[in-house]
Amino acid sequence: MGVFWDYVPEELIHAAGFLPYRIMGSTENISEADRYMPTYVCALMRSALDQAVKGRYAFLDGLIVAPMWCEAMKPLYELWRKHAPVPWMEALDLPGTTEPSGRSYFFREMDRLKGSLEAWTGREITPEALADSIKVYNEGRVLLKRLFHLRQGRLSCFSSVDWAQVVLSSMVMPKEEHNRRLAELAKALEELPEDEQENGPLRLHLTGTIVVDLSLLRIIDEVGGAVTSDDLYTGVRWYWDLVEEGLPPFEGIVQRCWAKLPCSARSMPNVRLGQILDMMKLGRSQGIIFLTEKHCDPHTFEDPLLKSWVEKKGIPSLQLDTELALRGAGQVRTRIQTFVEMARMGEEK
Repeated sequence: MGVFWDYVPEELIHAAGFLPYRIMGSTENISEADRYMPTYVCALMRSALDQAVKGRYAFLDGLIVAPMWCEAMKPLYELWRKHAPVPWMEALDLPGTTEPSGRSYFFREMDRLKGSLEAWTGREITPEALADSIKVYNEGRVLLKRLFHLRQGRLSCFSSVDWAQVVLSSMVMPKEEHNRRLAELAKALEELPEDEQENGPLRLHLTGTIVVDLSLLRIIDEVGGAVTSDDLYTGVRWYWDLVEEGLPPFEGIVQRCWAKLPCSARSMPNVRLGQILDMMKLGRSQGIIFLTEKHCDPHTFEDPLLKSWVEKKGIPSLQLDTELALRGAGQVRTRIQTFVEMARMGEEK
């Protein structure tokens, strides 16, 4: 079951008997999608449609797209349904606000999604099945958070690329198998000694939308940096919040999706600033790289303001205009390397 964006509840899909598969587009050149979608739409949407039209997602039995307040998500859903249909498709709407007034609407939307999925499969998604799925997915999130903390003192053996691969794989693998491997990895890391504190890499926080092109992280590792915290949709926003198991299963799932770390389109900039600073403390991050996805209006408008705020706090920052696939790798390497060197000089003063 294709999952487009992190507001789609994996537990609901798992309880219905499907494997949730996160749609993340591709670093391939976009060719087919340009016939249907203008080039000023963000690369993620265009790449996802491009992959669908090319038949790369033909293995999907279904697709759930959310949230529908994204101006690019609405036409993507319709274009996908027309030009690359899968057996079952649904769209999940989510109020573009975190105010309590929208929660009842979101609850009804989630209930509608559940009913649609039950009608299509011909079987009920029981509270017992939801509870079992919640345990499985909460276990995965707890293990990822445990690894996040363990890695902080072991960067020499767990690079930024390694960590990204661990998190990204959680979005496509069968969760039970992934949890088993996470537990083995956590046990192995616990047995390793922590790194010496001196002469380590410059610890960096990444803020933005998604990172699927690992060559960007490889550059950061190679020039003396290390990503130790983030607030990406392919990072902590995916796994940080748990479903409260004391609530009725369906209500707990709805509550997690509603109250999880909000994206920039659902919150004010000061909320995102607070999230950034909180995660930087956990990662002991010494600088910030803003990855501003081209044609993503919320981040385009908000990032310059946040950059000025963090610089007033004395935090070194770098802003990069990015797309799904890394473009101009040589120039990006030069900018990141210069930023790392200048941040280190600032620390020495």
